[in-house]
Amino acid sequence: MSFPSCFSAGSGEPALAGFTLVEMLVVIAIIGILAALLLPALNNSKSTALQIQCLNQNKQMALANELYVDDNGGSLPWPNWNNLMQGWLYTPTNGQPPPPSDAAYAQGLLWPYLKDKKVYWCPMDHTNTTFFAQRPEKLSSYIMNGATMGFYIRPPFSKTHKLSDMRPAAYSMWEPSDHPPYDAAHVFNDGASYPNDQEGPSQRHKNGSNLAAFDGHAQFLKHYLFLQEQQSFPGSFWCDPDTTLGDGGPMGHDCGLWK
Repeated sequence: MSFPSCFSAGSGEPALAGFTLVEMLVVIAIIGILAALLLPALNNSKSTALQIQCLNQNKQMALANELYVDDNGGSLPWPNWNNLMQGWLYTPTNGQPPPPSDAAYAQGLLWPYLKDKKVYWCPMDHTNTTFFAQRPEKLSSYIMNGATMGFYIRPPFSKTHKLSDMRPAAYSMWEPSDHPPYDAAHVFNDGASYPNDQEGPSQRHKNGSNLAAFDGHAQFLKHYLFLQEQQSFPGSFWCDPDTTLGDGGPMGHDCGLWK
């Protein structure tokens, strides 16, 4: 009886089995297919994680806003409207937002309640783009609702609404877009929002945006819901309580703060 031998003839050593070129190509092809199937899922998971991080930051800013109100007789912080005075994010320098620095953040009205620069930035708001370079205000991804001071366009400028004046579920802060068709120099000229769609929430997170509300909650909102909401009054974005429709128009001219 003879048995199969695992030794090569005349060598006394075991023969080494190897992959053929065809087998190697098949394995590489399978790995490529699996990678192509898995990468979208991994990218989606990463995007979801960043959106949740941004949402948490909005929640922290909403709470900081409430703490400020508690310490200031119920009045909301100045929204940095037109770079005229110390606001929620910074104190203007020669009528312009200051360049990013520790000192610039420390001059913001919310800084005593939220001393973490990272919280002021959406992790998906990239600073290495041509659009970012066009932004005068480079301290935050977020802007505050200009309704807090009534969108008023004539001096004097110093007053803000009480938190109790605002609709609780209306939005106090959100992240606008600096990508075309939006004008980065216009949208981020200061730390406040002007009542038009261009300064509304972006589509940075899967065609939606994170927002903070006056009652302290934060939420994710799909962009198509923002567009639908703009057709109803009073709105939740430019919710000046002194305007007839609660929409900030016509540019706060009938704002009771200034009468």
